[in-house]
Amino acid sequence: MLAIEPDLDRFVETHEPHYFRAQARGFALIHKIERHLKSANSYAGRYCGYTDHETGDVVITGECDEEYEAEWNKACDLARMAARSNA
Repeated sequence: MLAIEPDLDRFVETHEPHYFRAQARGFALIHKIERHLKSANSYAGRYCGYTDHETGDVVITGECDEEYEAEWNKACDLARMAARSNA
């Protein structure tokens, strides 16, 4: 028997047979959003660089803006799904 996956683009009503599965997926979706936001926050204000072995100085090669934007965009995409579903 095939398991029916609840849609993430609609709200599943309480009388529908897969309501509890939709609720569980909604909570998992919220957890994913939190993970991506924490990851984005960890990149905020960080710099990429390395230690020069000859001088011992830290050499800054750039900021972590791309990583921050990628995590933020993932969180925003998941939040849009959450707004339309049982999350």
